[in-house]
Order: sequence, then C-alpha cells, then structure tokens
Amino acid sequence: MRAIRLRELEREAPVCASFDDEEAVRRYECEVREHRAYSEPYLVTPLDDRIDGAYQVESTSGVPHLVDIVDGSGEHDGCACPDFLTSGLGTCKHLEAVRRAIAGNRARRALFERLPSSPAQPVLAVRGAGEPALIAVGPWQRRPSLRRLGLEPAPDGTVTLPRDFDLATLAPVVRVTHGASAWRSILRQRAVSEGRSQRLRRAVRKFSTDLLTRPLFPYQIEGVKHLLGRGRALLADDMGLGKTVQTIAACETLLTLGEARTVLIVCPASLKAQWASEILRYTGKDALVIGGPSSQRRHQLRSDAAYKVMNYEVTWRELDVLRELDADVLVLDEAQRAKNFRTKTAATLRQIPSRFLFVLTGTPVENRLDDLYSLMQLVDPRLLGPLWRFNHEFHEQGRTGKILAYKNLGALRERIAPAVLRRRKEEVLTQLPPITFQTRYTALSPRQVSLEEEYRQRAAKLARVAEHRPLTREETQRLLAYLLKARQACDAAELCDPQTDEPGSPKLDEFEGLIAEICEQGTAKILVFSEWVEMLKLAARRLVKLGVGYTMLHGGIPTDRRPALLDHFRADPNVRVLLSSDAGGTGLNLQVASYILHLDLPWNPARLDQRTARAHR
Repeated sequence: MRAIRLRELEREAPVCASFDDEEAVRRYECEVREHRAYSEPYLVTPLDDRIDGAYQVESTSGVPHLVDIVDGSGEHDGCACPDFLTSGLGTCKHLEAVRRAIAGNRARRALFERLPSSPAQPVLAVRGAGEPALIAVGPWQRRPSLRRLGLEPAPDGTVTLPRDFDLATLAPVVRVTHGASAWRSILRQRAVSEGRSQRLRRAVRKFSTDLLTRPLFPYQIEGVKHLLGRGRALLADDMGLGKTVQTIAACETLLTLGEARTVLIVCPASLKAQWASEILRYTGKDALVIGGPSSQRRHQLRSDAAYKVMNYEVTWRELDVLRELDADVLVLDEAQRAKNFRTKTAATLRQIPSRFLFVLTGTPVENRLDDLYSLMQLVDPRLLGPLWRFNHEFHEQGRTGKILAYKNLGALRERIAPAVLRRRKEEVLTQLPPITFQTRYTALSPRQVSLEEEYRQRAAKLARVAEHRPLTREETQRLLAYLLKARQACDAAELCDPQTDEPGSPKLDEFEGLIAEICEQGTAKILVFSEWVEMLKLAARRLVKLGVGYTMLHGGIPTDRRPALLDHFRADPNVRVLLSSDAGGTGLNLQVASYILHLDLPWNPARLDQRTARAHR
C-alpha cells in the first residue's frame, strides 16, 4: 500500500459537557484527539500489505509513531506513542489519523469492514483504556505452544510476562503490536529501576560524608538519602540550603558504588562555572564545562570526564549526542526552565536518557499547578497520571475549561511526597552556617562587548603613556573615567549609551529570575547593591515588571528622609527589596534582609564586606 497524505480539514472543535464529571471529561479528551486527527496534517504509511497491519504516522513534529490495527472491533488497536500508553483513553491522534485514512478511501474502507471482530491469529496488544496492560487477543487457547511457555491469559485477558522473557520467541505464532512492545520495555525499565532503588536504599543507610572534602549538615544528609533512595527525585529546598552540594554528594556516592560513571548537569549558563567550582571544592575533581562551537561541544560530551556541565539552551542542539552519551545521572538545576510542558526545552529534556534523574528547583510551583505537573513528568509520570485527569482532580474549571481555582491540595502533597523533598529555610535555621556565597556568571550582549572593549582600549592607551611619563591631571581623570565606563558596560549598555538602539542586560535578566525565585519562596527581604544609581533604576524597572514592591536608597536621598524609608522596608511585608548604592547605605543595620545581591562589585574589598555586614552581623 502506498503512503497516504492527510491534509488539514476544518471541523468544529469539541466541547466538554461538564468539567466536573470525569466521564464527560474523558469523552471530551477522546474527541479532542479525534479532532486533531483532522485539524492537523499527517503522512500515514502502511507497513504491511493488509488493512489490519502496522502503520507509520508522521505529524508536524516529524517524529514517526507506529500504529497497529488489530481487528474490526476497534477495541484492540493501539499506538506506541507516549500519549496512548499513558493517557488511559485508549486512543491518540495517530491512531485516529490511521482510522481517518482508512475511512477516507472506499477500497480501504471496504477491506476494513470485512475484518472480523477478533483476529484469526493470536495477538499481544496493549490495553490503552484505563490502566495500561498487556492483553491477549484472539485464539490464544488454541495454541499449546503458548501454554507451554506459561503464557496463560488471566480471566480479564491480561498477560504477565516473566521479567527476562524475550518477545521474539512468540514469533511467528503471536503477532506483537508495537504498542505492546513499547509497553513491555517500559515495564522492564521500571523493574530494573525498582531493583536498583532497593539496592541503593540498603547502601544509603551506610552513607558517609567522608566522600566529600567538607562535612554536610544533618538536613543535607537527609536530602542526599532522598535523592539516592528514589533514584529519580525532585529536591525543592529553599534557595541557600545547599541543593548543589546535596546533589554532588549523591552523585559521588553513585560513582563510588559503581552505579554511575557519567554525570551530566544541565543548568542556566550563568551557573555553569559555579557548578564546576563547587564540584572541585567538595570532591577535588575537575568538571568539564561544555561550551564553544558545536564541534567542540560534541567532542567534550564524548570525553570520559565524570562530570559534564552544560546549559539548557544547547541541549536541543546536541540532543543526538546526548542520547548517544546515555549519561548515568542527569541533573537539572533551576528546573523551572522546563516547567512549561510544551516548550522546546522541556520536550528535549524528556528525550535525554538517564538511569538517575535529580531535578532541583526552589520554586516547584511558580504561577500554576501545571508547573509542578511538568516537573513531575520528568521525575515520575505515574505519580500524577495524565494531564486531563490531573486537571480534573486538582483544578476547579469553568464551563470552557478555564482554571478558576485549585482543590484537593492536601491530596496532591500526599501524592507527590515520595518523590519530592522540600525544606523551608526557617525549618532548618539552627543547622545553617552563618552565611553562604554564590557567584553567577552572565555573558555580555554584543553591544556590551563593543562598549567594554572600546573603553578598555582607550584606558590601555593612556596606561601605555603612563609607562613613559606621568599622566597629567586631565589624563588621569580620563583614564579613571574610561575604566568606570568599561565597568558600567558590563552592567548594562544603557549606562554608557542611554540612547542605544540595543538596550538590554543579561545581568538584569538573571537578576529578574533570581528575584522571582526568592519571592516565590516566602516573605524574605532582599538587599540589592550597585555602585550606580542608574543601574538601580534599571533594576527597579524589572521589579515593577514582576510586581515586586521595593524602595530605593542612594546618596541623593535627604538624610532626614532615610529613617522613614528604611522603616518602611523593614515593616511593610509588600516591600520585599531595598535598592541601595554604597553612598546611600553607609552605616545601615538591616538584619531583616535574608538575601544580598551585588549587581556589581566595588574596587575596594572592604566595601564589599561592609555591604554584607549591613544584613549579617
């Protein structure tokens, strides 16, 4: 049979009768998949010279999926795609596309209508409606060879295969559908994973911090045991509680036990150097930071380095190499980057294979419960089930499906508890060190690079003059001005060129994300320092964008107004951020703040210590 190209057809979109009725939602979701079989283009390629055979279906994603038509009943057909195997609906858009291709041609439709309601040959299929299971379809009882293999179907038709059973031994007696083969692989992976978890749970009882060059706090040891005991887990501690070191300890344990050889850490670009630094600090090992052009990245990924660190933005570009790498441990830091289940980054992360997965985020729920659902799909899709059922169980939905409120949150916390560990800072306050530091690195924009280089070269020219003679007072002032402008260029292009047609600052982008994460964690106050008032004003714009309350203190604020301004910051729970210059902040006592962010660093290290001392005394 030739390939069949299906074009988009306009059809009225389905409507759910009631989002409060699970059965109505189930029917609606099935109708949605049927609608997508008509509203999207497909290429359907028959793989057998028979109507009840296998079909390859390609949609706009370009990823081929395999569908099997089993008989004329429509009850045993299936697909090997994740939606069919996990939705519990018994259908998917690929299966519906094949049915559309058959129904749309008179000859194919006639062949299908002559199919019996049960196949003449025994078939091992997968039940997609309800809880997925392998099922026996057709005349299994008439095949003594199947009984000799111990493959006696249960009364409900389900078949349980021994763990090491090879499906190839069923041929040619039994037709094994592609969906059944895919589901069998999933079951075997789960069995292997559970066996590994049991071994690790026994081993973790003897966990020792001697693996690291520095000791862990008691709550951090519990975090390590959580990661190891689950194998695929979400660590959602507040920022500053040491998710990084807990993860490094878990990875070192796996490397020591021989359970892992390669650890791949995916994080924002600004944290790559931080991860490498922490790995060296706690293990004495050098981590390989992946960067450069694609050819260099691919060479690095194929190296034998135990720890490899890369940023999210390049994962989809190197997906084929990441699949080939087959890392033993995959660490996703700042995992809110993958929260939107339908983004390209999230889709890529779901395709990176790994035996262990550690997902790290301080804000598992940022704006919507769907954020949590997306993360749990990476960790363990079984915990929350298909999205349609998750929405039905934990959302109040309006007539059109719009989410109005959340419900059953206690049940949700209980559901995810086995895989998610979250500690708030106040819960472990007595165990925390006096202060912790973190450095984040951001790349400059092209305009910033140009400005910084321009001012640095001007300064270098005057410095070369100074090697031969003393600079005049005017030349010295120009040299200092050039150096200042070069520093400002690293903050934001607007500080050097307010009229630039290329505004923007990666540093402020990182600042915005950091503030959002801290504010989601609770009521912590934040001090933000910069040497320049204009930089503080640019930061203030980002706070307005986030809807975060702030106040600003700098040398231009009259002295008699400062006490009231500071009291406002201390007392008003809606004012989360104090933006301060060094000139304005001299002598402050602000222990109410839990976080200090330095947008830039002063020349004098003593002034940096003074900034920190204003909140930590």
